Amino acid sequence: MHATKALLLFCIFFGISPLLFAQQIKVVTEHFPPYQIVENGLPIQGSAVELVKKQLSKANYKVPIEVYPWARAYKLALNEPNTMIFSLARTKEREHLFHWVGPISKLKGHIWALTSSSHIEINALADAKHFSIAVIREDSTHHFLRYIGFNDESNLYLTTTFEQNVQMLFLKRVDLVIGTQSMLEEQMSNLGLDIKKLRKIYTFGPDDFQLYIAFNNDTSLELVYKFQRILEEIQQSHSH
Repeated sequence: MHATKALLLFCIFFGISPLLFAQQIKVVTEHFPPYQIVENGLPIQGSAVELVKKQLSKANYKVPIEVYPWARAYKLALNEPNTMIFSLARTKEREHLFHWVGPISKLKGHIWALTSSSHIEINALADAKHFSIAVIREDSTHHFLRYIGFNDESNLYLTTTFEQNVQMLFLKRVDLVIGTQSMLEEQMSNLGLDIKKLRKIYTFGPDDFQLYIAFNNDTSLELVYKFQRILEEIQQSHSH
């Protein structure tokens, strides 16, 4: 009883809700270089991993970062309260599905084709509907393309990893893939392929895909605000 009273007095003195101490959180992500680099099932490095680890430390949460295929991580974050997910692109169709903690960075995304596929030209995004695109199931590009009218049956080839996207492109089972320069460089290197065999044929606008840390929509706002404040503190200290 004395310990309980002491904890309540501590919470009141420091302006902390006792509810926060009882709230367990789950943190989920995927292998997504250079932001999350996973080896042997563990997120070992990457700018987003380091940022989230700092947040968890400052918030006094000793929980593991759990790694899943993206569709599984996304489903967990969508359905389980107190689940944090990163790096999640903040798009219009997702705006009301999550509590957005804050940005990690902007993706400089491109649509890529094989250099040998000289017949493929895209002047506007709608032109891409004439070609097949490999995308990871339920990731930001999948949601974004579906939102603007692309179709799973006719336009999109759904995979579970970015490596599969690149392999499908080189096997000529799809015409296009979407990714950043760094994503393509790393994947091509891992597969022993020359990036000169690819060409950028379209570049997305800077606000089309911005990476965020987010919480499930049923998470308490007090917990969300706590992580928002901590993220702001971290980012402000880095800017000085």
